[in-house]
Amino acid sequence: MDVPAGTSLAIRIDQRLSSKGSHAGDHFTGEIVEPVKDSSGNAIIPKKSRVTGVVDEAHKRGHFKGAASLELRLTSLTLNGRKYPLKTHDLSETKKGKGKRSAGLIGGGAGLGMLIGGVASGGTGLVIGGLAGAGAGTAGAGLTGNRDLVIPAESIVHFTLKDELTIQP
Repeated sequence: MDVPAGTSLAIRIDQRLSSKGSHAGDHFTGEIVEPVKDSSGNAIIPKKSRVTGVVDEAHKRGHFKGAASLELRLTSLTLNGRKYPLKTHDLSETKKGKGKRSAGLIGGGAGLGMLIGGVASGGTGLVIGGLAGAGAGTAGAGLTGNRDLVIPAESIVHFTLKDELTIQP
Protein backbone atom coordinates (compact mmCIF):
# COMPACT_ATOMS: atom_id res chain seq x y z
CA MET A 1 0.00 0.00 0.00
CA ASP A 2 1.33 3.41 -0.92
CA VAL A 3 0.72 6.71 0.84
CA PRO A 4 1.40 9.47 -1.71
CA ALA A 5 3.83 12.35 -1.24
CA GLY A 6 1.89 15.44 -0.17
CA THR A 7 -0.30 13.53 2.29
CA SER A 8 -0.75 15.40 5.57
CA LEU A 9 -0.23 13.56 8.85
CA ALA A 10 -2.03 14.91 11.93
CA ILE A 11 0.13 14.15 14.96
CA ARG A 12 -0.50 14.58 18.71
CA ILE A 13 2.86 15.49 20.24
CA ASP A 14 3.69 13.69 23.52
CA GLN A 15 5.93 16.33 25.07
CA ARG A 16 6.27 20.10 25.33
CA LEU A 17 8.56 21.59 22.70
CA SER A 18 9.76 25.19 22.78
CA SER A 19 12.18 27.57 21.15
CA LYS A 20 13.70 28.18 24.59
CA GLY A 21 13.87 24.66 26.04
CA SER A 22 14.36 22.44 22.98
CA HIS A 23 17.61 22.02 21.08
CA ALA A 24 18.51 20.93 17.55
CA GLY A 25 18.82 17.16 17.55
CA ASP A 26 16.29 16.58 20.37
CA HIS A 27 13.86 13.78 19.61
CA PHE A 28 10.12 13.79 20.22
CA THR A 29 7.32 11.24 19.96
CA GLY A 30 3.66 11.32 19.10
CA GLU A 31 0.76 9.47 17.56
CA ILE A 32 -1.45 9.73 14.49
CA VAL A 33 -4.78 11.36 15.42
CA GLU A 34 -6.56 11.04 12.04
CA PRO A 35 -6.24 7.77 10.14
CA VAL A 36 -4.88 7.96 6.61
CA LYS A 37 -7.28 6.07 4.34
CA ASP A 38 -7.11 4.68 0.83
CA SER A 39 -9.67 5.48 -1.88
CA SER A 40 -11.92 2.65 -0.57
CA GLY A 41 -11.98 4.14 2.93
CA ASN A 42 -9.70 1.52 4.49
CA ALA A 43 -7.16 2.81 7.01
CA ILE A 44 -3.62 2.57 5.64
CA ILE A 45 -2.19 4.30 8.71
CA PRO A 46 -4.56 3.82 11.65
CA LYS A 47 -5.23 6.28 14.44
CA LYS A 48 -2.77 5.92 17.37
CA SER A 49 0.11 4.70 15.16
CA ARG A 50 3.33 5.88 16.82
CA VAL A 51 5.74 8.36 15.23
CA THR A 52 9.09 9.85 16.17
CA GLY A 53 10.63 13.09 15.08
CA VAL A 54 13.52 15.45 15.59
CA VAL A 55 13.94 19.15 16.34
CA ASP A 56 15.88 20.60 13.40
CA GLU A 57 16.21 24.09 14.88
CA ALA A 58 15.28 25.89 18.12
CA HIS A 59 16.25 29.49 18.84
CA LYS A 60 14.81 31.75 21.51
CA ARG A 61 14.19 35.37 20.57
CA GLY A 62 16.88 37.87 21.51
CA HIS A 63 16.17 40.78 23.84
CA PHE A 64 16.49 43.47 21.17
CA LYS A 65 16.50 41.67 17.82
CA GLY A 66 16.04 38.30 16.24
CA ALA A 67 13.10 35.95 16.04
CA ALA A 68 12.23 32.88 18.04
CA SER A 69 12.09 29.83 15.79
CA LEU A 70 11.24 26.17 16.07
CA GLU A 71 11.53 23.60 13.26
CA LEU A 72 10.40 19.99 13.57
CA ARG A 73 10.22 17.00 11.23
CA LEU A 74 9.05 13.42 11.49
CA THR A 75 11.63 10.67 11.05
CA SER A 76 9.73 7.38 11.51
CA LEU A 77 6.37 5.66 11.79
CA THR A 78 5.84 2.39 13.67
CA LEU A 79 3.04 0.25 12.29
CA ASN A 80 2.29 -3.38 13.24
CA GLY A 81 5.68 -3.66 14.94
CA ARG A 82 7.54 -2.45 11.85
CA LYS A 83 9.42 0.86 11.74
CA TYR A 84 9.15 2.89 8.50
CA PRO A 85 11.47 5.83 7.81
CA LEU A 86 9.58 9.05 7.06
CA LYS A 87 10.61 12.12 5.11
CA THR A 88 8.40 15.10 5.87
CA HIS A 89 8.60 18.80 5.21
CA ASP A 90 9.64 20.77 8.30
CA LEU A 91 7.02 22.27 10.54
CA SER A 92 8.45 25.75 10.96
CA GLU A 93 7.23 28.43 13.39
CA THR A 94 8.70 31.84 14.03
CA LYS A 95 7.78 34.63 16.39
CA LYS A 96 9.08 38.08 15.52
CA GLY A 97 8.82 40.92 17.97
CA LYS A 98 6.39 41.37 20.82
CA GLY A 99 2.81 40.45 20.01
CA LYS A 100 3.48 39.39 16.42
CA ARG A 101 3.44 35.88 15.05
CA SER A 102 4.10 34.44 11.65
CA ALA A 103 4.13 30.88 10.44
CA GLY A 104 6.61 29.92 7.78
CA LEU A 105 5.54 26.89 5.80
CA ILE A 106 8.52 25.03 4.37
CA GLY A 107 8.13 23.16 1.10
CA GLY A 108 4.67 24.37 0.20
CA GLY A 109 2.63 27.37 -0.79
CA ALA A 110 -0.52 26.74 1.21
CA GLY A 111 -1.65 29.44 3.61
CA LEU A 112 -2.05 28.58 7.27
CA GLY A 113 -5.73 29.52 7.25
CA MET A 114 -6.42 27.29 4.27
CA LEU A 115 -4.57 24.40 5.87
CA ILE A 116 -6.31 24.65 9.23
CA GLY A 117 -9.64 25.25 7.47
CA GLY A 118 -9.14 22.16 5.32
CA VAL A 119 -8.34 20.03 8.34
CA ALA A 120 -11.19 21.52 10.43
CA SER A 121 -13.74 20.86 7.66
CA GLY A 122 -12.48 17.32 7.21
CA GLY A 123 -10.57 18.28 4.07
CA THR A 124 -13.13 16.48 1.93
CA GLY A 125 -11.71 15.74 -1.48
CA LEU A 126 -8.39 17.44 -0.82
CA VAL A 127 -6.11 14.50 0.01
CA ILE A 128 -6.61 10.78 0.71
CA GLY A 129 -7.59 10.36 4.33
CA GLY A 130 -9.38 13.70 4.52
CA LEU A 131 -6.18 15.52 5.43
CA ALA A 132 -5.14 18.69 3.68
CA GLY A 133 -1.97 20.63 3.20
CA ALA A 134 0.88 21.58 1.01
CA GLY A 135 3.01 22.60 3.96
CA ALA A 136 2.91 22.18 7.70
CA GLY A 137 0.09 23.39 9.92
CA THR A 138 0.10 24.55 13.47
CA ALA A 139 -3.30 23.89 15.01
CA GLY A 140 -2.85 23.84 18.75
CA ALA A 141 0.53 25.59 18.86
CA GLY A 142 0.67 28.44 21.33
CA LEU A 143 2.93 31.26 22.38
CA THR A 144 3.81 32.15 25.94
CA GLY A 145 5.68 35.12 27.32
CA ASN A 146 7.50 37.60 25.10
CA ARG A 147 10.33 35.37 23.90
CA ASP A 148 9.23 31.74 23.88
CA LEU A 149 7.51 29.81 21.10
CA VAL A 150 5.80 26.75 22.59
CA ILE A 151 4.01 23.67 21.32
CA PRO A 152 2.43 22.24 24.49
CA ALA A 153 2.26 18.48 25.11
CA GLU A 154 -0.89 16.97 23.57
CA SER A 155 -0.96 19.61 20.80
CA ILE A 156 -1.96 18.46 17.34
CA VAL A 157 0.42 19.51 14.57
CA HIS A 158 0.49 18.61 10.88
CA PHE A 159 3.35 17.35 8.78
CA THR A 160 3.34 16.70 5.03
CA LEU A 161 5.02 13.67 3.48
CA LYS A 162 7.88 14.71 1.23
CA ASP A 163 8.20 11.27 -0.40
CA GLU A 164 5.78 8.44 -1.09
CA LEU A 165 5.57 5.93 1.78
CA THR A 166 5.15 2.24 0.97
CA ILE A 167 3.61 0.18 3.76
CA GLN A 168 3.99 -3.60 3.73
CA PRO A 169 0.75 -5.56 4.35
